[in-house]
Amino acid sequence: MVQLQFLAVFSSFVLVIFYFNYYRWYSLGEFLENICYDTGWNPYETSCNDKRFSCGNNSIILNYPFGVKDDPYYNCSSYFEMSCEHNRIVIYTSSEKYFLVENSINYGSRSLRVVDFGVQRDNCSTLPLSSFNYYNYYYDPYYSVETELAIYVSCKNPVLKTKNSPTLYVDTSPCITATKDDLMYNYVVVGKNLVASDIQENCTVLKFFPADLRALDIGRRNVSFQDIHNLLVNGIELGWGDDTGRVGSKSSICKCTASLSN
Repeated sequence: MVQLQFLAVFSSFVLVIFYFNYYRWYSLGEFLENICYDTGWNPYETSCNDKRFSCGNNSIILNYPFGVKDDPYYNCSSYFEMSCEHNRIVIYTSSEKYFLVENSINYGSRSLRVVDFGVQRDNCSTLPLSSFNYYNYYYDPYYSVETELAIYVSCKNPVLKTKNSPTLYVDTSPCITATKDDLMYNYVVVGKNLVASDIQENCTVLKFFPADLRALDIGRRNVSFQDIHNLLVNGIELGWGDDTGRVGSKSSICKCTASLSN
């Protein structure tokens, strides 16, 4: 009888300790979450604000969600990282890295412009190094603004221009030409909402890349590849959401730095 009473008391004691620790940590986590939710406070937003970043002749002020890659001076948590390469500011996405267009970050509209690493301003034979990958871009925290896909193709036969066609095949010569042994014809295909049927059967797709075609009058049939390249030099516009860097089912719940394991 005494043993049964002892076991009952001991079991109750263990349960009390378990529930005390469980609700202690749960309440602390809930408390911190509610602070973030009720006040909109985000330590990640304030820790990276007003930080000057210099690269070559460029000097910009970084605010959240931007930070500098592998630089302990900034000592803050950022969602998007930048670095300095070849005296130009480089920004990283989850899938690629790009040159940042100078003075293009707009915190009001949450947008910026970037240029692919492979595109050179004074060399029209250059194309983007990165090829569009739907999987990477689908899960990328950035989203494109008014951007269409351009398709680089190589064709066995010349493609004739068709009036009133929504798709335009732009000859890449004299900037990019096939060798005499190839006997192929290279084009960049542009148009609104391109689909597979827009590519002619005698053509092979070599590369997809995003391009801002808003300044291109596709209805004007004498578009040159130099026109396309000028658009690539100007870059594409990317945006980020107002909940970028936050977690949870509610976008206003922030990442708290407090550790519940200590």
